[in-house]
Amino acid sequence: MSEAGMEVAWRMEQELDSVGSEVKLQLCSWHAAEAVKKRLITEGYPKTLRPELEDLIWKWISAPTMMELDSRRDALMEKLRPKEVEYLLNYYGPKEHQFIYAHTRLLPNLGARSSQRVESSHNMIKHITNRHTPIQEGIKKIIQEVNSMFEDRETLINNQRRNVPRLMDRKWFSEIGSLCDGMALNE
Repeated sequence: MSEAGMEVAWRMEQELDSVGSEVKLQLCSWHAAEAVKKRLITEGYPKTLRPELEDLIWKWISAPTMMELDSRRDALMEKLRPKEVEYLLNYYGPKEHQFIYAHTRLLPNLGARSSQRVESSHNMIKHITNRHTPIQEGIKKIIQEVNSMFEDRETLINNQRRNVPRLMDRKWFSEIGSLCDGMALNE
């Protein structure tokens, strides 16, 4: 994701907050890493040093805990020039909660860390927005569509719960019964 793309995403998050949405905007970790790598190339880091820096970038992004995040960020910063340290702290620091695994693992994202989930929703997003749609209006339309999808899913799940077989041995299936949908239990 380019810096312009990151700015658009950041403005979208601010807009989501302003309309009182509980949606958390998650950035693609792969695009964030690519943007940082592009910056290193632009700033003239030698090819011989880049593989080590790329490894440190991914270690930073994939930090599983806050303690690991701090130590991995520090290790990356030690290898960078002051200009890039300032860039990472000022530009990516405020966005870390949107793409660093230590943060995103706490989101209800089913383990998605890149834009694969968004890429699969591209047709829906393109159908309800276009390049002339103002960001605020586009976000509202997307929120409405996502909420509608959640309602449809909840209706489907509730219908399955109503159809759970009544002859099931509740004691025996007490632990797995709630994990199976009605179709599996009927089989």
